[in-house]
Formats: sequence, structure tokens, C-alpha cells
Amino acid sequence: MKQKLFEDFDKVDKKHWLEKATTDLKGANPQEKYGWQIEDGIRLDLYYDKSDTKNLSTSFQNRQYVADHPSGHIRHWDNLQEVLVDDDKKANKVALEALEGGAEGLIFKLKNQDVDYNVLLKDIQLAFCSVWFDVSSSKSTETAINCLENLKPQTGGLIIDDINAIQTLQLHLPKNSQLKIALTLPITNKSLSEKIAAFLEIAIECVEHTDESILKRLSFQYPLGTDFFGEIAAMRALRQLYFQIIKAYKIEDNLPEDLHLMGVSTAWSNEDYNPHANMLKSTTAGMAAVLGGCDSLLVEPENNEKPYMTRVARNVSNILKEESYFNSNADPVAGSYYLESLTDTLAKEAWSLFQQKIDK
Repeated sequence: MKQKLFEDFDKVDKKHWLEKATTDLKGANPQEKYGWQIEDGIRLDLYYDKSDTKNLSTSFQNRQYVADHPSGHIRHWDNLQEVLVDDDKKANKVALEALEGGAEGLIFKLKNQDVDYNVLLKDIQLAFCSVWFDVSSSKSTETAINCLENLKPQTGGLIIDDINAIQTLQLHLPKNSQLKIALTLPITNKSLSEKIAAFLEIAIECVEHTDESILKRLSFQYPLGTDFFGEIAAMRALRQLYFQIIKAYKIEDNLPEDLHLMGVSTAWSNEDYNPHANMLKSTTAGMAAVLGGCDSLLVEPENNEKPYMTRVARNVSNILKEESYFNSNADPVAGSYYLESLTDTLAKEAWSLFQQKIDK
């Protein structure tokens, strides 16, 4: 027999909490006194409940659920490691060590066009890992595409830093290609809403100057900051708003989860937290990326030349999966009054900034 254990307790809503808190503070408004600003124009409350989520825009909960991943887990993201390619044989050794150490994907940062892909990818089991070629500083785009198309890694694609290059890529990409196109752009020193708005501007450029086959495979390299809850909400808001743009242009057969978000935690140092500042920041950023809905995660070490630092950075994803079980729940933050409200607030602010820019 089920017992209603809480019948003897009075129900408490936000109004009653606010009244009680105001009394305890001798008349001071707790929201005004202890609330805080996440950025200019966005002030956070101390208390959220169901009433704060009644009129929110559509939330894409559990969109990262994976029913048939080979690992058996319901949530997956690729643990990426970047490999600088200035010597094909040396880069291959670094890549193999990364995969043996727990990496699930590789980003080969190409510096020139004289790459021997047979040497670079020797003994790498491409059917079981993700492979990206960062061609931002290279002229080897066409050969990189041909390599990926012929070898067909599990997932992966090209990383570029010039949106105009997408039109060139269309000339070389087969119509039925499954390769992702990841855009990495200098979006630093911006607030969360400004960062989202900048990505939306990129999205408009892609929608207006590429065909629908490219849009379905678009990826954003999302730079992760130090605001844990803010980054969770920002990534969720970005996915929602991108899909809003797609629907506004009446593009069919494109779902919110089709946008590939690659979370990138850049190396970070702060004297107050040294010597483990980057480890602390990357762990927080990694958790935020996963909870925010990333499809892959790159954690940059403080120094690529030091194997220990590289291993610590690579193990962030491994620990989140193997010890913290972040891959056992599709969307742990779904339904959180606070995060749903923050996601909606950031989305509205970013959309307003985005409209101001495109109206100019």
C-alpha cells in the first residue's frame, strides 16, 4: 500500500519562499541582494521552481540518446586528441599511442600539403575511431577529402577556419558524402550570448551559400569557458536556435541532433589554481560540454610536448565515462528548473543580439 508521506507538510512555492526569505532578511529582497549576473543584462535568481518553466520555448531534451551504439551506452561522445603533423611517421606514432591510451578520435592538424596518408594512418583501425583533418593551415583539402572518402572512418571530417572555404569544399565533396565539416572561428573573449549569436551568424552564411547536404553535416567547434552552468545552457541554446533557423528556411530532413557540436577546452592557466589549473578547468569544461549535448570533446593539454599533461587531458573524457558514468544517462539536466530557465534566457538574449547584427 502506497503511503502519501508528504501530506502532513505544507506545500511551498516560490512566492512563499520569497516571503519567508524576505522576512528573515528583515525586509531586504533576497533576489536583489544575493542574485548575481552571469553577463550584462542577465541576472540569475536564487530560487527556481516549476512556475519558471511554464512559458519557455521548446526544449530539446534527450536528443543525444543513442539506442544502438556499439559500447552499449545510451550517451556517447568521441574523446578526441589533436596530433600535429609535421612529420608523417612521428605523427602516426603519436596517434597510435593516443588511441591505445583511450582516445576515440584524432584531429590531425596538417601544416603542409605533402602528406603521405599511408604513413600517417598506418595501423590505425579507421572503422573504429573518428578521424578529422584540420586543414586550416594547409592547402591539402582535396587530398584530405579523397583520403577520408576512400578509407571511410567511423566518423570524422574536415576542420576549417574560413567559412568561404565551404563553397570550395562543395566542389570536391560527393553528394552522398557523410563527412562532417567543422568550423573553427575566433570566438574568444565574448559573453555566452555573444558567442551563441556569432555562431548563428555563421549558420545564416552556411544556409544561404551551401546546399542542404552540407547543412546536415555541419559542425561547430565550440570553445568552452569556465562558467559551468552557463556553458551547459549555452550549448543547449545554440542547438535550439540553429534548428530554429533551419526551420525558418523550410529545410526538411534536418533534426536538432544533426548539428555536430565539438566542445573544445583550450589550455588555461591561473596562478590561484596552479599547478593543476588546466586539469580543474578542463574537467569542469568537459562536464559542461557533455551535459550541454556535445558530440565530441577535445581537451587541450598545457603542453603538447609533455606526455603526462597530454595523458591528463585525454583522460578527462575517460573518467567522465568510466568512473562518473556520464554516458549512462542521455540527458541528466533535462527538466532542471534552473538550467531550463537559463537556457531560455540565453537563447532570447542571443537571438536579440543576432537580429541586431543581421539588421545592420
